[in-house]
Amino acid sequence: RTFASDKPPFAPFPTVTNLMNASLCPVAIYHDLLHGQDNALVGGWDSAKRGDLFSGFVSHVKYSMKSGLIALKGDRQNNRGQLLTLFSNYAHEQNFPDKATADLWKAFISPWIERKLNSGELHGITSKTQLFFEVTLANARIPFPFEQGVRNYPLTGRVDEIDITNKRIIERTIKGHPDSESPPRLKDYQVWLYKKILCSLSE
Repeated sequence: RTFASDKPPFAPFPTVTNLMNASLCPVAIYHDLLHGQDNALVGGWDSAKRGDLFSGFVSHVKYSMKSGLIALKGDRQNNRGQLLTLFSNYAHEQNFPDKATADLWKAFISPWIERKLNSGELHGITSKTQLFFEVTLANARIPFPFEQGVRNYPLTGRVDEIDITNKRIIERTIKGHPDSESPPRLKDYQVWLYKKILCSLSE
């Protein structure tokens, strides 16, 4: 059956996170399903909240630029100051502690801003840019090839961002080091699973 929206009315409907947990340790998926520990890679509530704030702020920046609420112009220092103010206000609205806000700015937000200003990515966002944030994908019959043929499995997942304009899936993380040239463990697998769901859907 096809469901127009909302969660499918059956369970268990495996998530991308379930598969990432299972790839770490088969027992991890049981802790997930039985005890609600939904991510074996996240080190507790604080880490999850920092990750949510990071991802939410990036969405906020891009949406604000797309809708014309902010515009980057002038020198880099001015743009950086404008984004710092935006981040401080955003973190305050989310009731995030000042110390944690400062730490997140230094460790992840500031390096992210520098990379995006250097690459020109933020300057390229216009009202016509097609960006979608926190998109839930699901399909009950996703084809996976095996030596004996193809098997279909149900899977659902929540993608940080789908950039239709540049044809890419974006998954953000605060795991690993900001200057690392490769994604943290299992992030490539996570994006591959999102791609499998997305490509299994009709246009």
